Amino acid sequence: MPEELPQRYPPSQASLFAMKGQSAEDRLKPRQQVAEDLHDLIERFADHAGLCDRPTYKAMVTIFEQQCEIVGSKVQVRAKTGGACMQYPSDPEAIYDAHKGQAYKVHLSETGSDENDVQLIVMALPQTAAIPDSDALEEVLDDLKEKEHLPAVMTADTAYGGGGNERKVAEKGGELVSPVAGPKGEATPEVASEDKGTKLPSNENATASSTEPVPQAMEPLTIDDFAADELTGKATACPSGRIPLQTIHDAETGKTTIEMRGTDCENCEFRSACPIKKKPGGHDRLTYTEKQHHLEERRQEETTDVFKQQYAKRSEIESTNSGLKRRLGLGKLRGRGRKAVFHALYLKVAGWNLLRAASSGRLAVAGKGLLVPARWFWLIWTAGLTRIRGSGSIDHHEG
Repeated sequence: MPEELPQRYPPSQASLFAMKGQSAEDRLKPRQQVAEDLHDLIERFADHAGLCDRPTYKAMVTIFEQQCEIVGSKVQVRAKTGGACMQYPSDPEAIYDAHKGQAYKVHLSETGSDENDVQLIVMALPQTAAIPDSDALEEVLDDLKEKEHLPAVMTADTAYGGGGNERKVAEKGGELVSPVAGPKGEATPEVASEDKGTKLPSNENATASSTEPVPQAMEPLTIDDFAADELTGKATACPSGRIPLQTIHDAETGKTTIEMRGTDCENCEFRSACPIKKKPGGHDRLTYTEKQHHLEERRQEETTDVFKQQYAKRSEIESTNSGLKRRLGLGKLRGRGRKAVFHALYLKVAGWNLLRAASSGRLAVAGKGLLVPARWFWLIWTAGLTRIRGSGSIDHHEG
């Protein structure tokens, strides 16, 4: 190997990739150098029988393929890699999550009945960090069904509410109570100023000496504010009561278009808050999918007292998450590697249930109608430790 290669990397990682006081160009130089050196090492030892089969060499190849690419004859560092890439060669499966960082995570389900003396964790599903939370719910439901623990109502945080999960829970005879993520990047509705023909986002632009009342911004309207025929699903009236010219559904794209007269929309009192878009030709239009319509219905439902009362139950598992991290050290495990981490997660969850059972003083054995001292729960639990996974209310945290 060239003598300058090992000499290039004596500094610590913090010194080698220091960001403070450097321009964007200077920050990229060490990364580019590492990419080129990595490619050179891979090529140099690709045919070396004693080295190319080593785990360290294979990890080097994996890192290069995830972080770099060959464009023409040049090595380039990828601008974006996604989260499913190696973070530690010593622990290849500890990948990256933008919210949680470099880690594993575990999805937890806990009972939530007021009739229980104590609430227990009935399901633990460890995963690598980059897997979306919404994708985990289907595996949780399968586990629940296998162990005959499917709940009538499952409360979950916002991350579990997407991906058609509401339908998946309903297909198994349950109800998912979960908020919907709000619209992203939408501008604040603007209010037209009648006297100057300008637009004001709110009354924050008014001066203290102004005597003219400043129009208040309306709450944005959605497709759910349009009246619709229950049988056909076609819009029969806009929020102001005006009749659409037509409603067109495209079966191929799954999109529905509501068309209104431009004159009706121009003089409408709800114009500043309405989702209808002005189009050339005198007709204004609103195009949406069935999924968007359903999400708006769910957002409206979230404002009801019934939803708020049901969803309030989910907050109980936050204290469980906190207790597992604070009392049992679940937030930072000693083990390294998927097998060791997952084993530690299961044991800590079992330990938490022991603490919960002990706090209640007595524990009912399911299906037997028998009350036993909590100290015997350890024997009961360890006998079924290999079957620790099962479910109820769902949330997650990292380990």
